[in-house]
Amino acid sequence: MSAQIQHPLPMPSRAVMARLWKGWLPAAVRLEADVPRVLWLQAGEHYEEAPFYRHAVEALMRREPRITRNRTSLGTVNLVGDVLDALKPSGFIFHMSRCGSTLVQNALRCLDGSIVPGEPEPLCTLLTPYSPSVWPGEREDWEARRDALLRSMVRIFGQRRRPGDRRYFVKFTSRNSVQLDVIRRLWPDVPWLFVYRNPVDVMVSNLSRPPGWMRMPADWKTLHFGWSGEQLADMTPEEYCARVVGSFCSAAARSADGRAYLLNYEDIDLPRIRAVMEAFGVRPTRAEQARVEESLRVYSKDPSGQRAFTGDTALKRRVAGPAVERAAERWALPAFSVLDRHPRRLR
Repeated sequence: MSAQIQHPLPMPSRAVMARLWKGWLPAAVRLEADVPRVLWLQAGEHYEEAPFYRHAVEALMRREPRITRNRTSLGTVNLVGDVLDALKPSGFIFHMSRCGSTLVQNALRCLDGSIVPGEPEPLCTLLTPYSPSVWPGEREDWEARRDALLRSMVRIFGQRRRPGDRRYFVKFTSRNSVQLDVIRRLWPDVPWLFVYRNPVDVMVSNLSRPPGWMRMPADWKTLHFGWSGEQLADMTPEEYCARVVGSFCSAAARSADGRAYLLNYEDIDLPRIRAVMEAFGVRPTRAEQARVEESLRVYSKDPSGQRAFTGDTALKRRVAGPAVERAAERWALPAFSVLDRHPRRLR
């Protein structure tokens, strides 16, 4: 008896795929793991934004403990991104860490019909530089594969989940600033903002509450910032922190073209927030401006929106100490000064 020929199932049409994947959001991406590598949640209209995407995902999973989940390979990201009804980005936000970027993000969330994911880990992870121990596949075709994944992931986060969605902004994590050239190459027409602050203030915050790039193992620090293990071993925490925040500022200064806008933390107020919105193609209504003004009175990282904002610059300068000040002066202040004098600074 002869064997029967088995035919694979045909790929669903784009329309069917769009219906199947509508409302799904990636919760996590693991580059180094065996397949499946992407965790998806069927968020539908249950997803509510928060200052940070990971907090929004955690809140969603608490509210909906039985939420439908799916795990797929990285390749599915391109299939999904290709079929979803998605908005084009209106603007990107980069920053040097602990410098007021979340204030700007929250202000953009006050706009009607806005989608503003805050440092979405699945997207930010895709900007990890190449290493054979991290990325699957060979280096020779890695950049093209990475670029396709980035384009698709940006589309996925910009999918229209509600009828009124019409504006889309992405805030990247601070370490993504060193890959600003990648984002500019892929989206050359999208205006972008870099938020920065006096390095002493930024260092005090990062040294007291270390972010991920302060806590990385040495090989990951080398991967992201290029210093050798021997160089890292000789760095004090203050020097390493100053070098990193200086590298963020230098990357922004190198990439600052006609689509760039630079905003010093000390200058953040309602008129400059309005200038950012206009740079991103939005003229806020009076009602939207009132909501923005209210958001500036609230501590930006409080998901409940109840904690009042209080300035902390004077306190940080008092507690900085000589080691922080010396490291900042040598490794970070020169690049900060370039930004402060740059013609693209919002004044």
